[in-house]
Amino acid sequence: VESIRTLYLEKGYPDVDVDGRIEREEDAVATVVFTIDEGSQTKVTEILFSGNAFASESSLKRIMTTKQQSLFSTGVYQESRIAEDIAALERYYWDRGYIDAKIADIARDVRENEDGGSELYLTFYIEEGYQYTYGGVVFEGNELYSDERLQDLLRQVPGKVLSKTKLETDFQRVNDIYSSDGYIYNVITREEIRDEENRVINYKLSIVERGRAHIENVVITGNEKTKDYVIYRELPFEEGDIFSARRFVEGHQNLLNTQYFSSILPDVRQD
Repeated sequence: VESIRTLYLEKGYPDVDVDGRIEREEDAVATVVFTIDEGSQTKVTEILFSGNAFASESSLKRIMTTKQQSLFSTGVYQESRIAEDIAALERYYWDRGYIDAKIADIARDVRENEDGGSELYLTFYIEEGYQYTYGGVVFEGNELYSDERLQDLLRQVPGKVLSKTKLETDFQRVNDIYSSDGYIYNVITREEIRDEENRVINYKLSIVERGRAHIENVVITGNEKTKDYVIYRELPFEEGDIFSARRFVEGHQNLLNTQYFSSILPDVRQD
C-alpha cells in the first residue's frame, strides 16, 4: 500500500487513496486486492514569493527542485520536495548574511482546469531579516593550542558578509584539531555576540580542555570469512595508541576500499 501510494505521490497525485485487503480462498490460496482512488494529477502552474526584497524570484526558483510547468518541465507536484526546497531557500539566505531568514509559511492554491486536472499555485512567504557581516572569533580556555594556531584554521574573513556554511565549517575545523589529537572529551561552546546597530556578529568559543583518550580495545565482529589480521592491517591504529578521529575515519575508509564487506558499521564506545 505504501509503495503504491509513494508511486502516485511521485507522479503528482497528492490526494491518492490506496487500500489493500486479502481475500482468502480454499487450498491455502489468497488474492490480494488493492483499491485505488487516484484523485487528479496536480501540476505546479506558478511559483510565487512574498517578502523577498533581497533576492529575485528567478534566483530563488533556480535553487529549488520544485519547478513550475513549462516547455522544459512537466511541473509535476511532489510534496516530499517541499522540505528540500525550504532548506535550500533558507540556506541561500544564510550564506548571504541573512542568518535569521526563514520560510514563514507556504500557501497552496489548487484550481481545477478544463482537463479535470489540478493547477497548483505555490506562494512562499519569506521573512528575510537583516544582513549581517562577520566580526570574527575570540577563543577562551585554550591552552593546548594558541589563539594564532586556532585563528589559522578559520577561513571566513572579518568584515565580509557572514556565511553560515563557512562559519560551521570553521568551527568544525577547530573541533577536528582537538579530536585528531585524541582530545575527544573536550567541551566547546560558542556564544553569538550581535552588534545590532552596525549589523555585525562576533563569536566567542569557550573551550574546556580535558585529557586525551587512548584506545583500550579494538573489537571486530561479524567477519566470518575474513581473518582478523587482514582487517587489523588496514587500520592505522592499534591498542594503546592515542585515539585520533582522523585515523578512525581513515581506517573505516581503508576497510571499505578492500570491498570485502557488504557493510561496515564503526562504533566508538567511551568509558
